[in-house]
Amino acid sequence: MSGTELVTPTDRHPIRGRLADLAAHAGIEPRRLTDVYSGAPTIDLDDPVDLDPSAAAVLLGALAAGDTALRELDPAQPRVLWPVHFDVGITVDRINYGVSPGDALIGSPYAYVGPWEIPAGEFWNQPFGAALPVGDATDPATILDFFRTGRTQAER
Repeated sequence: MSGTELVTPTDRHPIRGRLADLAAHAGIEPRRLTDVYSGAPTIDLDDPVDLDPSAAAVLLGALAAGDTALRELDPAQPRVLWPVHFDVGITVDRINYGVSPGDALIGSPYAYVGPWEIPAGEFWNQPFGAALPVGDATDPATILDFFRTGRTQAER
């Protein structure tokens, strides 16, 4: 994806129209993931998609900054783009790190640190661990510092 266009190896397509048609342009067969994940978006394959360019820029900025911070945190870890929540993340030593575009719990982009076992302490501000809002002024260094602080807090 680039801005508001779906980029394939052979073409570019505006991200608007039916979700099923966009998937066909990308050469993938879409399906609901409710059998794999709970809390999946309730979007139907025939639902219309029409991205707002400014909202897309915020999401792309957050995901790009998160990817940069994750590469710095642990370059050897492959980053995963999770399909159900569309967050980019890694797992290191039983701690999940990543950036989410927002979800039902937090409605805007955020970085997260999610230890498999959440320790006590003020740093842990969410049921899954800790979150740091990221928005228009996304800075990879700030996200990396948050990840490192989370790792230190989880080791205590």
